Amino acid sequence: MRNRRESASTGGSAGGTTLISSDTTVKGDITFTGQLDVEGSVVGSIEAAAKDAVLRVVAGGRVSGEIKVPHATINGNVDGDIHTSERLRVG
Repeated sequence: MRNRRESASTGGSAGGTTLISSDTTVKGDITFTGQLDVEGSVVGSIEAAAKDAVLRVVAGGRVSGEIKVPHATINGNVDGDIHTSERLRVG
């Protein structure tokens, strides 16, 4: 029961921020809560596990794969489809 309560209380905003730094390449699919900042490269799909999750692909960041998130800000490069349910900003 304790684990059920803990998992129920961790929404996207409680997920914190995950950073993929500029010298990092991640190969594989990513599922996240909170905020994901991509300064490096992701080769694989990115999917949010929470309705308030935020993806930021900053200038110099790169994603090669499908993106499914509620909120996204894209200033870097994306090679793949982007699906957002709330907001998409492209810079």
